[in-house]
Amino acid sequence: MIVPIVVIAGPESDTHVKISRAASEVGYRVMSVHTVREAAAIAEREDGGVAAVFCAVALPDGNWCDLLEALNLRNCAAPVVLCSREGSAEMWWDALERGIWEVMAPPVTVLGIQRMLAAWDEWISRPEIWLAVDSLRTTNCPPSVLRTKLAPARSGMPRVSK
Repeated sequence: MIVPIVVIAGPESDTHVKISRAASEVGYRVMSVHTVREAAAIAEREDGGVAAVFCAVALPDGNWCDLLEALNLRNCAAPVVLCSREGSAEMWWDALERGIWEVMAPPVTVLGIQRMLAAWDEWISRPEIWLAVDSLRTTNCPPSVLRTKLAPARSGMPRVSK
């Protein structure tokens, strides 16, 4: 049985520790990295095994936008959660419009992270979602657009994109 992977990209922090604990407690394999390059390498190497990516706003070799681009180039459609202590409403909207699944601001709880992962697992298990995914893929829809069209809103419910 393949164990799904949660990638955490960013510096060690309290949030990082909570994400790692939350994901491992519910059966995910956690891989911590510090750079865009390392996260992209995991996405390429694991070829579909990445279930979710948690990303800091800034990384030593880029930022969350660079990470999204790197994942897109590797056809990784895993949801990306931006972990941001700061941020204006404009930054949040920009992130969501670019395909970030969720923007998570501290303080976070282990239970909150587990609920987020469970919501994603439940949501992607719905057959109508995969019919939409197949439809978008047959039109050569890039992962960034796929994530944007299928990204749940902050409430955890599917967001309808036009």
